[in-house]
Amino acid sequence: MRKRILIAGLVTLGIGALLFFAVSPMLASSLNLSSLLPLSSSSSLAPGQSMSFSVPGGKAFIMVYNDTLSGALNATSTATGLATEDLNGTFLVELVNSGSQAATLALHDNYTAPATVMYSTLLVNVYTIYASILSEFIGFILFIAGIIVAAAGAILKPKAPRTSSSQGAP
Repeated sequence: MRKRILIAGLVTLGIGALLFFAVSPMLASSLNLSSLLPLSSSSSLAPGQSMSFSVPGGKAFIMVYNDTLSGALNATSTATGLATEDLNGTFLVELVNSGSQAATLALHDNYTAPATVMYSTLLVNVYTIYASILSEFIGFILFIAGIIVAAAGAILKPKAPRTSSSQGAP
């Protein structure tokens, strides 16, 4: 066993575990996603009418909504990072505005009947999300590398002691 290699591996494993299991969840908890439910706001839309939200640069906008029509409203944005998803009649809209200028998100009532929309929104710093993902990735890599280095330190045989020859070369 090579103690120095084993110790280096265990330290690397510990740092990786700390990043993966402690820092990343701490950053993720700062997102406060629990504030999205229950739905806390409502708005009425006539057919063809829309409601708009401003998303500052460097922010991610998350919206959960449902409506009296039980259908998805048409979501449009001036930014490119828009995604929508149907979660069994409750809809999720995400807009990541990684630019420096504010973007607008609009929900349009594209039906022929009026709709009442119940929704909750959340603005999140994009860099908090990036930091969380990066710490998980680096933590995972360090954890795996620590396992490999610690295993190598445990398996490798110790170096043979150096012998000094008392006789010089002829």
